[in-house]
Amino acid sequence: MAATSPTPPTSLRPVIELETPVPGTILRCSFDQKDMLYMALVHLASGAPLTVSAQTRDTIRSAATHSLQCGSVVYLLAAGEGDRFLTWLRNGGITPNGAN
Repeated sequence: MAATSPTPPTSLRPVIELETPVPGTILRCSFDQKDMLYMALVHLASGAPLTVSAQTRDTIRSAATHSLQCGSVVYLLAAGEGDRFLTWLRNGGITPNGAN
C-alpha cells in the first residue's frame, strides 16, 4: 500500500510537492516573505523532514535529467518533476500546489 502525504496545515504561502524516485518521500518547497525558498525532503508516513535547506533563486538550477541542484545539494526527482518545479519557480512560486 502506497503512503499518502499527510494533509499539511493550510499554508499562507504556495507550496509545491514534488515526487522523488524513493517510495514514501517527497520534496516540499515554499517561499517565505523575504523570497527565501525552503526545501524539505519529507518522509510521507511520518511527516518528518529528512532534510531541510534554505535557498535563494540564484542557487537553483537543473543538474541532470530529473534532478535539481540547490547550492551544494542535488535532489533526485521523479520524471517530469524538475521541469514542473522550474516552471513554478519562473512563475514566482505563486500558484498553490505547483499547479501551473
